[in-house]
This record gives sequence, structure tokens and C-alpha cells, in this order.
Amino acid sequence: MNPSLRIERSRIPRYLVGIAAVLAGVTICEGVLRTLGVFVGPSGETLVFEGEFLVGVLTTVPFVAGIGYAGYWLPRSDLESARYPRILRWLLRGAVLSLAFNLLLIAVIGVTSVAMFVAWVRWSVAVGAGLGLAIGVSEGRAVQKSVEAELARDRSARLTRQRDLLNYLNSFLRHEGLNTVQVISGHAKLLMEESDPGSDAHAHSEVIYRRSEDITDVITDVRLLIKVAHEETPLEPVDVGEVLRREIEKLEDRDERIEVTASIPGEAYVRANSLLKHVFGNLLANAVEHNDSDVPRVRVSVTRSEESVVVDVADNGSGIPDDRVPDLFGRPDSFATDHGLGLFLIGELAEQYDGSVELAETGEDGSVFRVELPRIAPDADEITAGAETAPDPSGTGATTE
Repeated sequence: MNPSLRIERSRIPRYLVGIAAVLAGVTICEGVLRTLGVFVGPSGETLVFEGEFLVGVLTTVPFVAGIGYAGYWLPRSDLESARYPRILRWLLRGAVLSLAFNLLLIAVIGVTSVAMFVAWVRWSVAVGAGLGLAIGVSEGRAVQKSVEAELARDRSARLTRQRDLLNYLNSFLRHEGLNTVQVISGHAKLLMEESDPGSDAHAHSEVIYRRSEDITDVITDVRLLIKVAHEETPLEPVDVGEVLRREIEKLEDRDERIEVTASIPGEAYVRANSLLKHVFGNLLANAVEHNDSDVPRVRVSVTRSEESVVVDVADNGSGIPDDRVPDLFGRPDSFATDHGLGLFLIGELAEQYDGSVELAETGEDGSVFRVELPRIAPDADEITAGAETAPDPSGTGATTE
């Protein structure tokens, strides 16, 4: 767009205020001149209180006020500045047509004084400009609504095409990508079992198996990201404790060396959906996968208040490097990062639930990730704060109050 055109459009509301000011000024000048006796009737009487003049002024004021108010209202309205020139053209067109018609009437009927001629011309311009402005604004709003409706239809069609494409991509990743990688992983594992430890065949098959598992994780994360971004899953009350217990059981089944200590209240409901399990599942998996301790230890604690549910997941790893902390939950530039899409997905899901996730602390003794979600009642009953949770007396697994 030409910058000069944008400047002109921005001035149009001021032009409207100026037109209203000119018409108001002409009307005031007429009154002053009539009062001073400059404009007098055929017999020399003052015309300021003449009925026709007063009627003309009273019928002019609404149109002049409307034109002036339009200049104030336009920049503050939802009308785009692209509509301003057409509105101004309608105003000028109305003024010219009204003036032409009334000049024709003046020529036919005639006038008895200069004052009458000036008043008639002023009245015709004001009325015509006001009516033209009204038509222009109405047309501008109609055009804008039509354009917005067309854009909305195009946007909807584009989103539908994107959704269909992503659904196809999701299906393709599942049936072609994931299945193929699982076949590779299975054969690599079989070669590992059949080859002697320490041999080249065992080493190569181990690399293939490990990398294929990494690819499987990436494909799974991408499919989940597609689901999070483009599927509208309704939110409902979900018990955080129940989700955590299931995910902890899955974690303990992965490796008997893992020690989990959990402090979970009886009930802690938040507004979420079936994807909430991926938030805690990924955090628990990260606490173990990136843990270089001989015995990976994970501590899970849930704290309830009237407003929120806070879940802390702590590990005994070596901590997260300082240079990784600022972009820990950002979109990874490469899937080669230690945490892949996992933490990015956790952040996206937490935001979807009107919550947050953060790295509460990290150091040589381990890291603590904190998830905070708004607390809700499982039904219409009032939520009350829960009692403080106690450590798991057994040392592993989840406990309830």
C-alpha cells in the first residue's frame, strides 16, 4: 500500500470534522449577520427570528452534528480505514446532488432575498452531506462484514484442509513410519540377542536398536503434538492423583531399580482431558531417562490449595546445564536434543489446561519440575483445601490420605 494513501485515509475523519465546522460556522454567521441587520427582509425587518430561518437551522443541526460525530467515531470504530474514502465520496456525492436539486428548485420558485438563498444552499448541502454520509457508513459496514465473512470462510476452508492433511500425516506416521521403525527395532533386538556381547555385530545392532527407539519416541511425540494442536478434546474434571498413580506404576514396571516415593492426596481435581497423562508421564520418564545415578530415585509430591494443585517431580540426577535452562520448554530446533519434544509438549498441554510448568530447581543433587493447574470441584460442591500430605511409609509407590 502506498504510504501517502494511508496518510490521506487517516485524515478523512478530520475532513469530516472540518466540513461540520464549516457548515456550523456558516449557520452562525448567518445568524450574526441577520442580528446585525445585514440580512433584512423586503420591508427592512430583521430576519433572525424568521420562521423559515429557524426551521432551517433546527433541521440543519442534526446533520451537521452527525457529520462532526462521524469524524470522531470513525477512528474508534471497527471500520477499516480502507472504507474511509468511499464514505467521503458518498458524503460529497450527497451534498452535490442535494445542492443541484435545490438550485433547480430555486431557479423555478425563486427567492426573495440573498439571506434566503444562502440559507437554502446551506441547508441543502448539510442535509445532502448528512444523508450521503449515512449511506456511506452503512455501505462500508456492509462491505466490511461481507469481506470478513469471506475471509472467515476462506480461513475455515484452509483450516479444514490443514486438519485433513495433519490427520493424514498422523495416520501415515502411525501405519508407515511407526510400524516400519518397530520392525527395524525388533530385528535389531533379535540380532543383539543372537550375537556375542562385545562383538561388532552386537555393537552395531545395539546402535540400530537404540536409534530406532529414539525415532519411535520422536514419532510418538509428533503424533501427540498434532493431536494437541488440532483436535478439540473437551475438558472435564480429572483427578490428578489417579493419573499420577497409573503413570508411576508404568514407570516402576520399566525397571525394578527405579525407586519412587510419592505423596499424593486422596482427590485433587483439575480441568483437563485424557492427554493429562502425557504431562506426568513425560516428566517421570525424563526423571529416569536422563538420570545417571546407579539407582534412579524419583520423588512425587502433590500439594492442594483452594485455588490450585501443584505437582513436584524431583529426581536425583546430575541436574540440567545452565545453558539449557532458558530454552528448556521451547520448541526444539532439532530432535537431537536430550529432551526432544517431551518438555515442549508438557508446556503446550499445561497451557491448554490454563496451568504452567517450570523447572523449580536444579543442581548436582538433581532437578525438580513443578506443574501447577487450577483446582476445580469434581461436582458442584465447594472445594476445600486438603490436609498436608505425608511421605509414603513404604518408601515406594503412591500413598493416599
